[in-house]
Amino acid sequence: MTTLNARTVVIAAATLQARRDDLLAQAGIDFVESRALATVAAGATTPAEVAATVVTTNVIDEAQVSTALKNLATAGLVSDEPLTATPEGQALDAKLNAAVARSAASIFDGIDEDDLAAASRVLALVTKRASQSITL
Repeated sequence: MTTLNARTVVIAAATLQARRDDLLAQAGIDFVESRALATVAAGATTPAEVAATVVTTNVIDEAQVSTALKNLATAGLVSDEPLTATPEGQALDAKLNAAVARSAASIFDGIDEDDLAAASRVLALVTKRASQSITL
């Protein structure tokens, strides 16, 4: 039986991130851009609303969100005034959502619901604890 430790969590996260990044590369956008696009497609209408949803401690900051929104506008996936997803942006967001759903289904298929719930609780606690600073 494999022990759950930082190494197993990091390996699982890296594997999932590689799968996600492969999908995003096919779409021509990066992770922060995908989160910003999803947030705008879901109805956020200001950069501040997008940042409030997308900014994540130790992962994504406001400057990255601002750059992502500029990149999405340049690519024609969002409009600036007012901030909305273009039809192309809506279509890409829907395509990404479908791909993520297929990916999740293939990963979690056959795993007991109680095991998934326990893993979710443990990973939420690990994430919370890992986001706290430590000193050398």
